[in-house]
Amino acid sequence: MQILNKSQEIIKHIVYRIHFFIFKKPPGEFTKRLLKNLFFALFGVGGATLLTFGFNTLAIRYLGAEEYGKISLIIGISNFLIILPLFGLNIASLRYLGAERENKNKIIGTALFSVIIFSLILAPIYLLLGSRLQNWLKISDFLYIFTVLYAFLLVFTQLFQSFFQGMEQFKKLSLLWISSAFIFVAIISYYLFWLKNFSFIGLFWSNAFRLIFFIAIAVIIIKPKLLKFNLHYAKKLVKFSSYTTLGGFIGFFSMASIDTIMINHYIDLSAVGLYGAYYAGFSILTGKILNTFYEVFMPMASRSGEIKTLFSQSIIFIKKAGIFIFVGNFLLMWLLF
Repeated sequence: MQILNKSQEIIKHIVYRIHFFIFKKPPGEFTKRLLKNLFFALFGVGGATLLTFGFNTLAIRYLGAEEYGKISLIIGISNFLIILPLFGLNIASLRYLGAERENKNKIIGTALFSVIIFSLILAPIYLLLGSRLQNWLKISDFLYIFTVLYAFLLVFTQLFQSFFQGMEQFKKLSLLWISSAFIFVAIISYYLFWLKNFSFIGLFWSNAFRLIFFIAIAVIIIKPKLLKFNLHYAKKLVKFSSYTTLGGFIGFFSMASIDTIMINHYIDLSAVGLYGAYYAGFSILTGKILNTFYEVFMPMASRSGEIKTLFSQSIIFIKKAGIFIFVGNFLLMWLLF
């Protein structure tokens, strides 16, 4: 913890100088709080990525294109299957926990209860429609069962993550992500170095148990707030989340998940694996940094009365950060391939 605090002070000094360089003024109170939260969020994301990236790269090289293609396909299809059971309630929770933190028990309980109901309805539907979806997706029964399981683990992981973010508990969230990364490393090491019989199943369970650990600890931490369902907040959350669900469908058909499914449909799993390895490296900077900034910024901006000013300043920051991300992507591609 002492190392964390010392690192925070050093980074704070550097970031404050960068802020003055970009905006030509020292950071205000909102920015100071944003930077503090962003530090802990990036510490968790960065720490987890550093722990898992090397093992993930080793797994990709060990598995080869076809076996890694199975994992990429599972993740790609899961990103489609989670849209309806999650129903954008993770984004709605970010929005309303940021704006109305005094009602956090009602917001968290209502969102969680709603997602549980949606999941109980949709899980058997996904299984019953399995044969039709499998023909369209060109995926085996075996892989489809793994995909459905992984999808619902993602649903609750993303929902609980949004609860921590909405309550600005970024220190707890970052420690939880790093702890879950150790679970990933332990399981994948068991498959790689102990069993010495590594297939896509080893990489799947490494990821799956990491998510299970995250969900279990999150339930323990947020337990007192779980069962506070409120009809008033259900209407507010669902109204907001209906728009984000529509955005989720649009995002799926315009981003890499649909690419994975199309590559598998028209080419084969080896091509999926190659594309998945490329995208895994590409998304580290674009996905991790920009998504983390958004997830920290959104709940804080929701509570502020100067949203337009904050968004205009955030656009300036993203434009400046784009240069670093662009150069970093090329370096990661060289390392990975």
